[in-house]
Amino acid sequence: MVVEIGQVVFNQIRRIYSDQPTRSFLAKSLGHAFEKFEEMTFDILIINGSALRHNIYHSIDLLEIISDNCSITQIIILAEKKDLPAASSALKIGSCQYSRLPIDDNELKMLIDAAVHNRPEFGMNLLLKDDIKKMSFHDMVGTSGLMKEVFRQVRQAAMTDIPVLISGEIGTGKDLVANTIHQISARQEYPFIPIHLGSLPSKLVSSELFGHEKGAFTGAYKRHKGSFEKAKKGTVFLDEVGTIDQKNQVALLCVLETQFFNRIGGTVNIKTNVRVVAATKEYHGSLTGMYFHHGILRMAGKWPGN
Repeated sequence: MVVEIGQVVFNQIRRIYSDQPTRSFLAKSLGHAFEKFEEMTFDILIINGSALRHNIYHSIDLLEIISDNCSITQIIILAEKKDLPAASSALKIGSCQYSRLPIDDNELKMLIDAAVHNRPEFGMNLLLKDDIKKMSFHDMVGTSGLMKEVFRQVRQAAMTDIPVLISGEIGTGKDLVANTIHQISARQEYPFIPIHLGSLPSKLVSSELFGHEKGAFTGAYKRHKGSFEKAKKGTVFLDEVGTIDQKNQVALLCVLETQFFNRIGGTVNIKTNVRVVAATKEYHGSLTGMYFHHGILRMAGKWPGN
């Protein structure tokens, strides 16, 4: 498979192997390539660096998923000088070969043939999905093209461990999407703890998230473990995350970046190992100064009907 915005490399490969029984596919983005990996297995994945440059962070996340789950597929990055930063990010995944563009036919053929030769004899494509799994997840049911796109995004989110932001109007099923991401992720055997931040007074948000020590404030009669501690190895779902004030946003950002937090009134740094999924009614590029990690997926708009 070739991932390329244009068709220069794709046409070059078809020309090189015109006299051999090979099958080649063209995808305009890694998102489209990911969909193909859910249907079949490929010997070689060739990526033009220009395709990586567009939506670079999401592309790198998808490439890492493909690399981790398709051990039999060899990955080759081809890039012009202007695309070297994107290619460099891709190469850090550790399972890619690289060459500069333009590349002549002999060199490209040698690169592809060597990759085929070095391909593992046995390997699996863990991204393959049967028709039933494509049609529904748990309580999410639908057969329309829009629903299948929702399922695809949910699968992508579940295969990573990055924070996810789900945006959509009230009643669009954001909580259902969040729970489904958890249920089909590697953390499914551990707790899923939802926190409805919009219903909490601002002063109680920190306590609910991070816990507090006995005597930390009036009414704190005993130690209380927060959701980041209770959900050890699981998922914390922050519903209506856009409603929290700036102070709590900064504290949440610190946890996302460092994986450590303190209970209110405490002095001990507590290590957390949780996946964060958040939801908001609206998304405008930032949440009152709050910053989410670049690997976020957004599912905006009304819940698609069947």
